[in-house]
Amino acid sequence: MRRILIFICLTILTVIVPLSLGGTPGQKVRMLKAQLNEIPKVRITEDSVSQKPVVPSGSVAVTVQVLPAPPLPLRFALEQNYPNPYNSTTIISYGCGQDGFVSLKVYNILGQEVATLVEEYKKAGFYTVQWDSQDRYGNSLASGIYFYRMIAGQFVRSKKLVLVR
Repeated sequence: MRRILIFICLTILTVIVPLSLGGTPGQKVRMLKAQLNEIPKVRITEDSVSQKPVVPSGSVAVTVQVLPAPPLPLRFALEQNYPNPYNSTTIISYGCGQDGFVSLKVYNILGQEVATLVEEYKKAGFYTVQWDSQDRYGNSLASGIYFYRMIAGQFVRSKKLVLVR
């Protein structure tokens, strides 16, 4: 039986792969990356292949830095935009507690829709969208109070933003 040795030191993972398993070192790295990407809550940030003196003859060392994936939100959430008030561009953050269709739209003080920022299926996670204060036709909006509203399943939340030109 062939063995693959794994040494873990903080967030660095070194895997010793016998070359006798077949394939080139590059193919082995791709295979290991694919296997590591399947581990829940782990993502690969960098990798390298090198022949090191401590590596047994006929093997290759693969060093992969892994970081824990960001936690998923427990529920849907819509954050206050920032900066607020703002001049030309603002950022809106939101979280999806589960996969689903998300709608994020901006309305004027009369309740008329002026822009659609998000209108698509999203996986559970945290998201941000940058809005350049333009309506759906590309026209710059006037100074004033606007509202943005997120709808995702049964979740509906609105927040106020202030545009100052």
